[in-house]
Amino acid sequence: MGWGPQDEADSIAAILEALEAGINWIDTAHAYGFGLSEEVVGKAVKEWGQPVTVATKCGVLPNEDRTPNRFTSRATILEEVEGSLKRLQTDCIDLYQLHWPEPDEGVEEAWQTLFDLQQQGKIKWAGVSNYSAAQLQRATALGPVSSLQPRYSLLNRQIEEEGQLDWCGANNCGIVCYSPMESGLLTGKVTEEWIANLSDTDWRKHKPDHPVSALLHPPRKEPFLKLVATLGEIAAGSDHTVGQLAVAWTLRRPEVTSAIVGASKYDPSKAPEDMASQREFKYGATWVPLKPFPRLDPGYERAMRIKVSQANLPAFIGALAKLEAEIIAAGHDTFMNGLFAAIGGGTNEAGTYYLKSITSSVETHGAVIDDYMAGAAWGNTYNEAVALIDEVVNDQFEVCEQYYTAE
Repeated sequence: MGWGPQDEADSIAAILEALEAGINWIDTAHAYGFGLSEEVVGKAVKEWGQPVTVATKCGVLPNEDRTPNRFTSRATILEEVEGSLKRLQTDCIDLYQLHWPEPDEGVEEAWQTLFDLQQQGKIKWAGVSNYSAAQLQRATALGPVSSLQPRYSLLNRQIEEEGQLDWCGANNCGIVCYSPMESGLLTGKVTEEWIANLSDTDWRKHKPDHPVSALLHPPRKEPFLKLVATLGEIAAGSDHTVGQLAVAWTLRRPEVTSAIVGASKYDPSKAPEDMASQREFKYGATWVPLKPFPRLDPGYERAMRIKVSQANLPAFIGALAKLEAEIIAAGHDTFMNGLFAAIGGGTNEAGTYYLKSITSSVETHGAVIDDYMAGAAWGNTYNEAVALIDEVVNDQFEVCEQYYTAE
């Protein structure tokens, strides 16, 4: 999709990790891989199995040679939305956006078509992308524009200069900015070596005249690398990364509702250490989200998903035995349900285990939660056992908690 080789499994894993970390919406477009991105998002959201806000876009069609053609009309939009609904595996798109205002004379027709789709129940909200302030004004004459998706970053402040930022602030139109890290250039990872190792299919390598990729080519490359180094020093002063600094810079504006960031795959070794402070769980790695058990009374489930090497298996089992004995001693004799081989993401994951605990009554799971959250005997024992497992096994694991209901 223009960013180098991409594996579908990596994409889905990255999406699931983002959702586990608290991300609650995903932006895509028909243009991204001409349907491929929407298909991947649809599969990931289905696997997640919980509500996610999904936004997509129309208005970029493939030419015969698969190059992009920016064009919108009533007929093409009606055709595109049906394809997007199918690929995303949904009957209603949360936010449907016009990708580009081309042709300019078709702005009103395209915007009216989105309102018609809203009336038909095929989309919830209508937005636009890459519109000028004048085009926004023309569209809003037919009805309110929910959102504008423009490019906006430390290095690209066009919407400040051309009026879109002010227009959105005055017209209650949310800004969902894309490329807050300037297409990956403000992540902090850009070096001479990184530039040299860009994939041959990465668009940033072959477009020296593009305002973004021009920064990777002489004469702008050297001053840009100096800028990135300086930003790194500024970010490090508060223990942040250049990427975090860049995104925070865009979000500082009250007109900006959100900033779109992207990832090609999930790297467990780079999981943030403060994840536990953001949620109730400690993560060393993330696997496919636990699914509710069918045909059980409403209850509560706690699980550890653990990837264990064969060499560490005896120590792992020993740590589990200690945990089980202490939990039983604390009075929760039905809490431990056992050790199970895991099936994750539709494929067998060798060396991965679920340690699942299930309580099927409100009284039982309520007592367990109260004990754990209050730091009582069971909670302390549990935390000690987790630390023991972390110490003696030193493999990837995560702790998950969820309520479940009968299907």
